[in-house]
Amino acid sequence: MMRRNSLLIAGVLAVMLFTLTTAQAHTRSGTWTLQGAAAFSSSNGDLYGDDSRTAFAMSPGVHYFLMDKFALGIEMPLATVKHGDVSRTSMYIGPSAEYYLGDVDATTNPYLGAGIFVRSESLNIDGPGGNVSNNGSDFAFKGGLAVFLREYLAIKPELSLHLESLEGETGTTLQFGVGLAGFLY
Repeated sequence: MMRRNSLLIAGVLAVMLFTLTTAQAHTRSGTWTLQGAAAFSSSNGDLYGDDSRTAFAMSPGVHYFLMDKFALGIEMPLATVKHGDVSRTSMYIGPSAEYYLGDVDATTNPYLGAGIFVRSESLNIDGPGGNVSNNGSDFAFKGGLAVFLREYLAIKPELSLHLESLEGETGTTLQFGVGLAGFLY
């Protein structure tokens, strides 16, 4: 236990040290970002029945800064859930936008974003019921903080709200994730 705490403290100190480095024009026009995130979520609503559920999701994406602090791109989230004898895989694809609130050179920069995604879901049930496929949509609103570890690399903790629709049923997901973003100038 003591060793684990020592490693955690060393990791936090290393992140703090990396964030003290100088940075240059992270969110300037013409910059590309390649990013990926992992997230844990908790969901409820009639889309999920009377029970809430938890899930793991990954979300790769690419964005291009059309102007300083404003980027448009595409994201392709993937979520998998296994609960009892039911296994669910959801794939999304769609455009997204991010707006950074701080200076283009800031080493810590808050941002807001939104996305509109087409959703395809595969539900596999062991036993009677078999496999079912559904389609729907997801409107996502997000906010976070880009903390630049190096001039070209940021860690991005993010909170997002998803308004989902699938075959006529709706649901809401509040999701917290942490991702990495590479900035190519």
